[in-house]
Amino acid sequence: MTELYPSSQSADNAEDQSERASSGAMHVTHRGVVITVTARKNLEGAWLAAISAYIDGKPLDLPHVEPATPEWLTESEALRAGIEHGCYLVDRYLPHR
Repeated sequence: MTELYPSSQSADNAEDQSERASSGAMHVTHRGVVITVTARKNLEGAWLAAISAYIDGKPLDLPHVEPATPEWLTESEALRAGIEHGCYLVDRYLPHR
């Protein structure tokens, strides 16, 4: 299960929690993996999500499996979609964690 947690709370003591930070980022701990999603606008004005993941404080390489990068109308859509996709990748590629 994945839930929101305040940005003042450290990811180490926030089990299965997440929250949208004021810096335009969203953090979630899903199955022991800390997923961070940021969003940025491209030259055409669409929002793109960038996903990073850490396990035990070390970067985790998640595969980039989408043939095309999805574009979103709003920053919040990009952040939510990035979290959903990050959780999917953790479930798909770390099935025994």
